[in-house]
Amino acid sequence: MARYRYNTLTLWNPHPFPSIVKLPNYPDVALEDVCVTTLRPTYKSGAWRDPQFVSPQVLKNLKVIKKMSMDEKVAFWRRVMQHARNRGIDIYLITWNVIMNSAEGKYGITNEQDNPNTIAYLRECVRETLLTYPLLAGIGITAGENMKNRNDEFSKEKWLWKTYGLGILDAKKKQPERTVRFIHRAWQTGLDEIMKQFASKYPDPFEIGFKYARAHMYSSPKPPFSKPLLKEMKKHNVKCWWNLRNDDIFNFRWGDPEYVREFLSSLPPKELTAGYHMGSDGYVWGREFTSLEPESPCALEIKKHWYKFMLWGRLGYDLNLDRDVFAKTLFRRFPEAQGTPLYEAWATASKIIPLVTRFHWRDWDFMWAVEGCFDQRKGFHTVRDFINVPPMEGSGILSIPEYVERHLANKSMTTKTPLQVAEELRDHAETSLRRLQAIRSHAR
Repeated sequence: MARYRYNTLTLWNPHPFPSIVKLPNYPDVALEDVCVTTLRPTYKSGAWRDPQFVSPQVLKNLKVIKKMSMDEKVAFWRRVMQHARNRGIDIYLITWNVIMNSAEGKYGITNEQDNPNTIAYLRECVRETLLTYPLLAGIGITAGENMKNRNDEFSKEKWLWKTYGLGILDAKKKQPERTVRFIHRAWQTGLDEIMKQFASKYPDPFEIGFKYARAHMYSSPKPPFSKPLLKEMKKHNVKCWWNLRNDDIFNFRWGDPEYVREFLSSLPPKELTAGYHMGSDGYVWGREFTSLEPESPCALEIKKHWYKFMLWGRLGYDLNLDRDVFAKTLFRRFPEAQGTPLYEAWATASKIIPLVTRFHWRDWDFMWAVEGCFDQRKGFHTVRDFINVPPMEGSGILSIPEYVERHLANKSMTTKTPLQVAEELRDHAETSLRRLQAIRSHAR
């Protein structure tokens, strides 16, 4: 991360506290050891329980793979945070609510929004986590996925203030010099209500988070979805962390520097932007998941996709980096590929996935996996699906029905047609293959 100029690491978990902190009033909640489930996946969404929750079936079928006390876990995470701080990297925890994984059923704790036991427990979780980890830079929260739209004392934002807000203030009473940055994701809630509950009460930097390109950062370098939010942000004078969700690319080794440059240069201005963080929903960029022989060489995903991570980090730090920086990097790593020819072939091949997703637009993660041409619920997408699903908003592409209607009516085509999309995809593919063949011929 430091080498690629990243300065923020966000750790996302519905309910991380039992694995990272010991609580004075809830000693039996802490989870010792490291376990995996012996169950084999069903590959059906929700088969074991709602995806954010840990299933009772999983908990009944655990195998310990590492003996570890809570003190050892705390020491581990303190080392991680110190390691990051030494390299200029801030660490944040970001959670969902109300999801009391592994604490549910203990001390009267449930997943109910109006349960005072749950509120008291989570408030202590937040306080003790901050006191346990002095180097934790901040906390992020989500008003969902398991929260109800209530208009009483247990409304979403009042609940979040009673738990996270007051928990942070409790910690600051003991560490008054401590600064705790707060990120409130604008998801399943409204900015007016967020600011009503937090703006005047929270003493430290307070920002929001938003899915800038929905679930597909590899779609368009200028996604249109933040425009309504920007007006509200200006009214409330609040900055945003732009959540760049990669639910597009897990296998393909993507690398198009000019796409990254255009994407980052199109982010809202600095007076509205706190930063950006990127990642995938439910996919961990640790040990690889896709190899048929995972034991050898036992690669890490973050290393297999090194070029992609390098592009977003280095260009996020300095948008003016010349393409020669990346061409020379490729030459040092793959000298037989000459650098610039590989840069061009890689960038051209990487234009295919964003164009397909812009043409066949499905907003959220489970709706579209472009590498497999399928979604989690329906399965494989056929030609009929490509006819029925419209292009991305603001993409400047005609849908197939719109094109047919205009063609039959003899109307002019003022935007890109499906035939032009097909031709462009073919051109990207053929150009990439030609450049690849030239590299191979030179390498011989």
